Amino acid sequence: MQENQYTKRELTQLQALPFEEKVKLSRARIREWIDAYDGKVYVSYSGGKDSTVLLHLVRQIAPEVPAVFSNTGLEYPEVRTFAEQMGVTIIRPPKTFAEVVREEGYPILSKNIASAILQARKFDMTGKNRRYMTGDFRVMRKDGSLGRSMFDKSKWQRLAELGDFRISDRCCNRMKKQPMRKFEREHGLHPMLGTMAEEGRLRERAWLLHGCNAFDARHAVSTPLAFWRETDVLRYIRVMHLPIASVYGEIIEDPNCKNCLKLTGVDRTGCVFCGFGAHMEHEGRYLRLRETHPRLYRYCMEGGHFVDNPDYDPSIPETATDGFRNFNPKQLWEPDNRGLGMGYVFETVNRLYGKTLIPYK
Repeated sequence: MQENQYTKRELTQLQALPFEEKVKLSRARIREWIDAYDGKVYVSYSGGKDSTVLLHLVRQIAPEVPAVFSNTGLEYPEVRTFAEQMGVTIIRPPKTFAEVVREEGYPILSKNIASAILQARKFDMTGKNRRYMTGDFRVMRKDGSLGRSMFDKSKWQRLAELGDFRISDRCCNRMKKQPMRKFEREHGLHPMLGTMAEEGRLRERAWLLHGCNAFDARHAVSTPLAFWRETDVLRYIRVMHLPIASVYGEIIEDPNCKNCLKLTGVDRTGCVFCGFGAHMEHEGRYLRLRETHPRLYRYCMEGGHFVDNPDYDPSIPETATDGFRNFNPKQLWEPDNRGLGMGYVFETVNRLYGKTLIPYK
């Protein structure tokens, strides 16, 4: 395993820098990235507020650097319209979200959990693919005893066994990463992203390994805003009078946080239908979607049907030697031409883990 180049303490120190210092440091990282590749770089642009800030910073330094927007069909209409007005190159994935869900599975809970479920469901009587799902993977504590790993996903074993629909973490790769990397190969460009370490464990881990400019990563990428906080992004937008997609609403002072800003509209504008993180929200994104975009909400929740499972194998035993119930349903739930059928998916999750785990109706 590759060792970290940086520590969490160093990240915390950078996150605590004054706003003006963060802007200066990000500009330096952008210049470093551009110079390293003789200008053969581009901004991976989502139409969201974070990448809008990054695009503004980059264009201040090198206006000729292109920006690329992958129109997946999963964006809020306001974000898609806004992105198309920003003078960006527009690319599209070869398949729709519904087609990808049929082939790969629904993106729910989190990338780590969905990946663990996907691996656990692979037929393997030894249980090797299920160490994290069944809780069999142990780590050594400081006192010498064995404890569960931080990667333990055994809570979600029932869903892995009983959910009659595919689950995976591959949607983002199919809808965004693959089209972007195809563009990179065709044009010989290296990406800059507006992601931040505070957004999740995987992004924090990436910064600890490589810093902002991951020259030594398998896929070299620059994240010049990695040490920013959400409120820094909002402050930059306010100070620079940047336009952002109308779905965000207005930027206001946060009454619950000293020197913090917040939005009156949606906080995040990633993929509208994505279920990653929905179980951790106090105010459900789907309830908000029902109010603001009822047509999209209905398409997300309604529809869906059962189809014969092409991978069904009657010779596979019901349970493996470790007691795990093998995933081998005769039929699978998937989207149809009426909608994505995510209402059924969320209802199944809530039935297994509590009726309010994912608020959606």
